[in-house]
Amino acid sequence: VTQINESVARIEELNVLFIETTIYNTTSSNLEDERRAELETLSSLININYFINNDNEVQIYTGGRPLLASQARPIEYTANTNLDKTTIYPAGFGPIDLDGFDLTPVLKQGELGALVELRDGAFVEEQAKMDEYSNVLIRELNTLLNTGASVPATADVIGEAQGLTGATLLGATGSIRIATTDVNGVVQNFADINLGGLADVPALLGAINGALGPDVTASLTAGGELRILANNAGEGIAINQLDSVFAGPETFSMRFGLNNLFDGTGADDISVSQYLLDNGENLATSTLSADPLLAIGDVGVNIGDSSLTTLMNNAFTTDYGYN
Repeated sequence: VTQINESVARIEELNVLFIETTIYNTTSSNLEDERRAELETLSSLININYFINNDNEVQIYTGGRPLLASQARPIEYTANTNLDKTTIYPAGFGPIDLDGFDLTPVLKQGELGALVELRDGAFVEEQAKMDEYSNVLIRELNTLLNTGASVPATADVIGEAQGLTGATLLGATGSIRIATTDVNGVVQNFADINLGGLADVPALLGAINGALGPDVTASLTAGGELRILANNAGEGIAINQLDSVFAGPETFSMRFGLNNLFDGTGADDISVSQYLLDNGENLATSTLSADPLLAIGDVGVNIGDSSLTTLMNNAFTTDYGYN
């Protein structure tokens, strides 16, 4: 915009000089060369129409509006430096204003038109593509990781889904298996909990505490997150989703965000979950046994099991559907 205004101002100066050559009957060939070059520069920046009047003055229009008639009319634009992916025209960007008229929709050619097309078209589309890729990555890897368990298991599991209250309904079917395991993955206690008969979050907390207490305490944090705590030293929590299904569809761990690999809502904020940044050993690489004959003292989570790791690796060579 600054370059355009400078170019129009220079052509206005040349108009005055052309009038002087007419008055004083002096040559204008050098002026004509400069004006031609300046018009070429201006037309490379913005789409224009122009003509030369009887006084040898150039009149310039863009979008049907005069840039230069009797005098130059500067374009005004206030740059927005506070940008994120939600900043889009017209709500997030001001007008490219010419005498109160927004030129933005009619800018189709020149460098300014190309920049507008990048800003309002190509970049928006590319951001959407990156967001979609990131969301599929988050969904697929979190889905896999939430089927697993780490060795040693995490003692204090806090979900990332916030805002749970006593009034939060479950709407779930199927069962889950929750176990406490030692540093070698050996089961110290476990219970299979039928979610189908549990109406809400308080019923879920009561079922976990009733089945596994005093070894385990299930509660809500101040932020409304599900917390499952192993109370015995050297023990951690391992969960198998079994056939649990929530609306979405989601498994138990997915619903409460108990074992996510990634957090975020798109390309601009995707990040590794904080509990993994705090301790990489919390990364689930194995799966709690779903064997109906599992017993206390059995190895419930095999430290040598690489099946989950293989599935996560395979995810990067799998084709997924995109919207």
